Amino acid sequence: MMKAKNTIWLFCIAIFAFISLNASVSKKDREIYNSSINLSKYPNSSAIVLYDYTKIVISKDMSYRKTRRVVTKVLNYKGKKESSEKRIYFDGRYEDVSIDRSITAKKVNNKYKIIPTDKNAIRILDAPNEAGFMDYAVHKMEVVAFSNVEEGNIVDLTYSIGNDRKHPFSEKVFFGYKEPIFKMHYEIILPRSMNIKFNKVKGVKFSDKIVGNKRVLTWDAKELPQIIKEGNMPEKDLIVPTLYYSIYSGWNQFKDNLLEQYNENITITPKVKSLVNNIVSKDDDGMKKVEKTAKYIARRIANKNVKSLEDFTISPVDEIISSGYAASFDRIALFLSMMKAEGLDGYPVAVGPELLYWDNEKEFVQTKDFTKIIAMVKINGKEYYVDPSNEFYPIGYT
Repeated sequence: MMKAKNTIWLFCIAIFAFISLNASVSKKDREIYNSSINLSKYPNSSAIVLYDYTKIVISKDMSYRKTRRVVTKVLNYKGKKESSEKRIYFDGRYEDVSIDRSITAKKVNNKYKIIPTDKNAIRILDAPNEAGFMDYAVHKMEVVAFSNVEEGNIVDLTYSIGNDRKHPFSEKVFFGYKEPIFKMHYEIILPRSMNIKFNKVKGVKFSDKIVGNKRVLTWDAKELPQIIKEGNMPEKDLIVPTLYYSIYSGWNQFKDNLLEQYNENITITPKVKSLVNNIVSKDDDGMKKVEKTAKYIARRIANKNVKSLEDFTISPVDEIISSGYAASFDRIALFLSMMKAEGLDGYPVAVGPELLYWDNEKEFVQTKDFTKIIAMVKINGKEYYVDPSNEFYPIGYT
């Protein structure tokens, strides 16, 4: 009788162990985790992305929520170091992040043991590339540190980013990464009446469906290449399949949005007048005024590089003068305000990418490629480019 009880007890323990190993692993998850991959194709890989999933749901007012799931298998010690922590970057002004699922999956006797990430191991920090950017440090990162990651484990992260800016936007999606991707799915759901521009991506399966009052666009690909960055490597667009899409109506909309900001911020304030009076004299001709003003800004207003003109709004000119630092578009707002006070006309010029790959995407309004603003100034009926970011740049330099 005692032996029978012990057998029943051991049987119950075995059932409990089986449930604890598999309770939170769905059939779909097991299929992803057990993906059959020929690793000999990727001898330099430290990890492999088993599944890369993105879904963006766009509202009529252009606010949206992006859901991402990335499932990564760790192959070696280097992969363990690189994959034990994930960083989610977002704009702290109008974006929020929600961690929906974060786990480490360990295979034990052909079953998966699930270890949830400790909530105390998830934290929000300033983006490291904006250290020392003062008012420009608007980007944040949510850092997720996975628990007990070892070689052969799987880290599985699902999160969403909500964007409440309600502004046109564009994206560039690469079907290729520094680690090989076994399966990738990208999906956009938007109102049926909303304008969207996108290109045809070679080698990627595409679907365009109407569901009620929504339009559903999907892109699917398998066994994507590993991209190992090397010196003098061309832009990634040229070597991997790339999706460009935008909900801008066209370049004029982007231009008008920029000009609207400048029209509000190119102003002659008492501080601007005082600054101009201290820099130029009444006897200076137009060229001399431009040279002196550009040199002052290059020397006295510290430059802060930014990723994209879409990331920031222009600061009031008095704040720029008081702070002594500015990004290129703020510098130009100050420069053109000073030009206006000196009786010279000018306008901002957005500087974009090199023509080498620009032709591939110019139709799809990729506004994030624009990272700098210079000025065009009229002197005696002629137009000159001016870049006040360096005192040694001559007038007319581009």
